[in-house]
Amino acid sequence: MNLELKIPPVIVVLVAMVLTYSLRVVDPSGVLPLPFGKEIFLISISLGILVALMGVYSFRKNSTTVNPLNPSQSSTLVCGGIYQLTRNPMYLGMAFIVVGFAWYSGHYMGFIISVLFKMYMSKYQIKPEEAILSKIFHEDYKEYCEKVRRWL
Repeated sequence: MNLELKIPPVIVVLVAMVLTYSLRVVDPSGVLPLPFGKEIFLISISLGILVALMGVYSFRKNSTTVNPLNPSQSSTLVCGGIYQLTRNPMYLGMAFIVVGFAWYSGHYMGFIISVLFKMYMSKYQIKPEEAILSKIFHEDYKEYCEKVRRWL
C-alpha cells in the first residue's frame, strides 16, 4: 500500500496522541517521573500551534494551497517569514505538539512515537511534496532547499 500523500497530517498527529495516551493507561509502569510535565506540555503545544499557524499564514498571504494531500496545486514558492527558518513549519509545529503530548503523558513510548511521527512525515508526506515542488519550481526550489533545512 502506497501511503504517500494519502493520510492527512492532522490525522497522523491525532493517532500519535491517542497512542501515547493509550499506552499510559494500558501500561502505567512505562510512565516516567518527568519534571514540569504540564509546563513543558503547554510550552510545546503553544510553540507548535504558533509555528504551524505562521506557516498557514504565509501560504494564505501568498495565495497558495495549504492542502497537504495535493501539493501539485501550489502556485507560489513561499520562502519568506517562517519559511526562512524551516521548509516545513506546519509539520514542525505538529511535531512540537506530539512531543509536548508525549512529555505530558510521561510514557517512554510517547517519545518513540514522536520519533516515528517525524520519520513517517518525512517519508510519506515531506519527500513526496518535495518531489512535486521540484517539478513545479525547478531551480528556485533547489536553491531554496540548499539554504533552508527540512525541519530545523
